Parts: sequence; C-alpha cells; structure tokens
Amino acid sequence: MSKQASQFQWKIMSWAYRGKGIFKALNTGRIDERVSCIREYIANIFFYTKNGTTIMIDAGYNYPRLQEKMAWLGLKPEDVHDILITHQDTDHVGAAEDDSDGLFRHARLYIGETENRYLTGEVPAPGLLRIL
Repeated sequence: MSKQASQFQWKIMSWAYRGKGIFKALNTGRIDERVSCIREYIANIFFYTKNGTTIMIDAGYNYPRLQEKMAWLGLKPEDVHDILITHQDTDHVGAAEDDSDGLFRHARLYIGETENRYLTGEVPAPGLLRIL
C-alpha cells in the first residue's frame, strides 16, 4: 500500500459511508492518564504511555497533520519505539509506509503472522487490498 492507496481509500470510504453512521471515530484527546487518541478522518490512532514508554496502536492513514496532533497531546514521533499493527488496511498502516513522512522509521513494527503473510505476498490479501 502507499500514500496514493491511503488517499484513494479515504476518498472512497468517505463517499461510500457518508451519512451511514458506521464510523464513530473519537476526537483527538486523552482517554485517561495512559491512553490517548488522534482522529484522522474516519479512523483513530491510539497511544498507550506508561513509565515514559509510548506504544502506538496502528499507524493510521498517511495523515499530513499527525505530528501536529501528536504535539497537542505532548507526544513526539521519536518517543514511539513500538507500533502494534492490528491489520494491514491503509487506515492502519499508512504512517509506516515507505512513502510516508518517515516519522516512525526508527520504530519496530509488530504484526500478526497472517497479516505478515499478506505483506510479504506469500498469500493474496483479501478484499479491497487486492485491488490497491
């Protein structure tokens, strides 16, 4: 996937699901003392911080305002050393893509075995991922 794929998916999903109330993304902010989130269009990126260590849960779209919104929450990209990828849709991996802004190039990515097999091309990705 790429920045172009992220843009495509964001436009298609915004159009296809407009007014349906299917996506209920939280607004950017703190959820509690350890958990915060950033809203990107119709999706969220979550951050968990404990003892000075921040883990990013999913890498969102290839969102141009990500670093700005992280600063609102007192977070810096260089403080994120680990990113847990739940699955490889573009709204979950965009900021970790090769053509992203590179904010998290230093971070380790953690992804499940099945999703990794899609990424390496060992098995074909399902659904929309095949056409992107």
